[in-house]
Order: sequence, then C-alpha cells, then structure tokens
Amino acid sequence: MFGDKRMKKLFIIFLKIFVYVFVVLYALLTITAAGIDIYVNGFHVWHIFYFVGSALLILSLTPKASKYLLYFTLVLMICIAVINGFITKELDLSHIFIRVILSGLLSICWYYMKKSR
Repeated sequence: MFGDKRMKKLFIIFLKIFVYVFVVLYALLTITAAGIDIYVNGFHVWHIFYFVGSALLILSLTPKASKYLLYFTLVLMICIAVINGFITKELDLSHIFIRVILSGLLSICWYYMKKSR
C-alpha cells in the first residue's frame, strides 16, 4: 500500500493516535451519558455495565492487554446499549446502527495497527 517506509511509519503513528483518542473519547462519552442518565432517571444496575465497559475500553489500550480485549469490549458495549433500550423501552435503532458502524471502523483501524507492528 505504501511505497516509502517512512510514509508507512507516519501512517501507523497517525492511526495509533486516532485509535487512542477515539477509544478514550468513546469511554468518556459513555461515562458522561451514564452519569446523566443516573442523574435524570436514578441509578439502575445496568449503569454498572457502562462503567465497566468504559474501563475495559481504556484498559484495552495498555500494552499488556490482549489484542482481542478491544473487540470484546466493543461488542459488549453494543449489547449493553441494546439491552438498556429494551429495558427502558427506548430502543433507538439509529443509535445502535451508529454504534455498530463506529465499532466496525475502530476494529478495522485496531486490526491494521496491530498487524503493522
């Protein structure tokens, strides 16, 4: 794909920065949304899963973490959102669809980043 080794290295660095920033933002937005939901509707057990999922997202960025932890956590976050939608009777399919697309994009970037090491 890249003829120049320097360009490939720069691309991988850019990809790594993109993935790390995206994962941290995803985790922080999830924590914020769960916090607002707790403030508005009160605490429910499924809020714990949002916090655990966010922590797992951030932990997946550590060097010692399994390369599959990010994939597992993204699937977990989608499942949590679907279950929460059914429980609260506020399932928004466009929200789930966006989660699936963003998780897929992030998974592709993560795979390419890990493969290029």
